[in-house]
Amino acid sequence: MLTAIAKKALKVGNVPKLPKLFDSISDFIVETNMTKSDIISMAYAVKDFDPDTQVHYHQLKGKGQTLYDDVLQANNSQIVIDEKEMKEIVEKYFIP
Repeated sequence: MLTAIAKKALKVGNVPKLPKLFDSISDFIVETNMTKSDIISMAYAVKDFDPDTQVHYHQLKGKGQTLYDDVLQANNSQIVIDEKEMKEIVEKYFIP
């Protein structure tokens, strides 16, 4: 589903529409410290991105914990993954 959203959002004709989209959904979908300008810059930087060939999926086990979130400035539920397992996946699949 995320790759379908990425494909649709990154079509050349849709990139200029992204600021309006962020205004309408940002309050209830994503909490971030990135500005709209940052996000638009990223969209232009990845305009040739192909999710079908450039997205790789790996699932890591994690444990639910309540931790402080700097962005939200409050405690919230988070999934904490094993750093050793994550490092192994990164080294095996993402570092040439």
